[in-house]
Amino acid sequence: MGCTGVKIRTTLPEPRPPPRKLSRLHPDLPSHAYRTRLRAVGACPVPDRSGARPYAVVAADPGVSPGTRDSEGWGISHVEPRQVAIEVGGVRLHGLEWGEGGEPMVLLPGLGQSAHVYRELGPALASDRRVVALTPRGHGESATPPAGYAVADFAAEARGAMDALGIDRATLVAHSASGAVATRLAADHPARVDRIVYLDGIYDYAGRDTMVSRNPFPPPPRPFFGSAAENRAWLRRYVLAGFWCPALDADLAARRDLDEEAHRLELLLRLVHDIIRHPHPFADLRCPALALVAGEDVASQFPWLDPRDTAGRQRADSYLHTVRTPWRRRAIERFCREAPQGRVVEIPGGHWFYLSARDRVADEIRAFLHTSSPAES
Repeated sequence: MGCTGVKIRTTLPEPRPPPRKLSRLHPDLPSHAYRTRLRAVGACPVPDRSGARPYAVVAADPGVSPGTRDSEGWGISHVEPRQVAIEVGGVRLHGLEWGEGGEPMVLLPGLGQSAHVYRELGPALASDRRVVALTPRGHGESATPPAGYAVADFAAEARGAMDALGIDRATLVAHSASGAVATRLAADHPARVDRIVYLDGIYDYAGRDTMVSRNPFPPPPRPFFGSAAENRAWLRRYVLAGFWCPALDADLAARRDLDEEAHRLELLLRLVHDIIRHPHPFADLRCPALALVAGEDVASQFPWLDPRDTAGRQRADSYLHTVRTPWRRRAIERFCREAPQGRVVEIPGGHWFYLSARDRVADEIRAFLHTSSPAES
C-alpha cells in the first residue's frame, strides 16, 4: 500500500488562501456576514423539474461558448469544443467535448467553476481520446436545483452524465473540491472509473478554518458584486500571481446574474460541509490514482507582497512552513497511506497550476495513463 513516486518538498501545497471576509472553509464561499448580504438580494431557488426523464441527451452541437479566444497567445485555446447539454434526474447540465474517439476522460471542475476552465487542458489531452468536461449543478450554464448538494449527489450526477453520454467507464480528472466527488464515484461504482487524476484535490477542508485564521497577510475581499473586469483583476493579482488565460475569461462569462450566483454560493456551502463530514474514502479505491499537488512558495501564495518587504516575506514564509505545510502534509500522507495504488507528484505553482503549467500537467497525465496498474500487469 501507499504512494509510489512521491516527491514532496518541505513546502507542501494546499488550496490558495481565501480572501478576508470569505468562508475559511473554501476561498470561493462567503462568510456569515457576507451570506447575510447575499440573503438581502432576495434570491430564490429554481423550481425542480422532477418529472423529466433521468438520463437524456438534450443536445450535442458545435458552437462558440462564452469567453474570448486566444487573447494572450495560448496556442491551443482556439480549438473550439463541441457544446453539450444533457439532463440528469431532471437537472439540465452543460458540458464541453473534445476528441473523436479513444478511451473516455471526464473532467470535473472545482467549486464555483464551470467546464470552461478546462478549455486549455481539455484539447491538450484529446489527441487520442474522447474528453468531456462537465459543469455540475449550481455552476456556470447548468441549472440550479434547490436540493442535492452533498458529495453523493454530485457523484450520482456525474455517473448519470456518463450514462447520458454513453460512457461506460472513464478516467476522472478532478480539480479542488471535485476531488471528493471523484473519490466517492470511484468508491461506490468501481466498474465505472478506470483511473483518477486529482488536481490539488485530495483535501477535506477539516481544520482549514484554524489554518487560514493564522494567515498574516490575507488579500482584500473578492468583489463578488463587482463587474467581470473587477473579478478578473482581483483573481489575477491575488490568486493567480499575474497569470491569466482565455479559459478563465470563458468561465467568468458563463456565470449567471447576481441573484442566482448569490443563491448558488449559499447552496455550495452544503457541499463543503459535506466534504468535511465525509472525508475521502481513499481506502475504498480500486483504481490507480494520481495526485498532482501544487508546490507552493511565497511567490505563488502571496503574489501581492512587495518583493522589497523582507520582513513581510519572512513572516509569510514562516506561515507556509509552520501552519499551511503541516495542514497539507496530513492530507497527502493520508492519501499515501490509504490509496492502494496512489501516487503523488508536485507541480510548481498555485492551486490553478493545471492552467499555468498546462503542458507539464498534460504530460504527467499522459504518462500516468500509459503506466500499467498492478491489476493490469
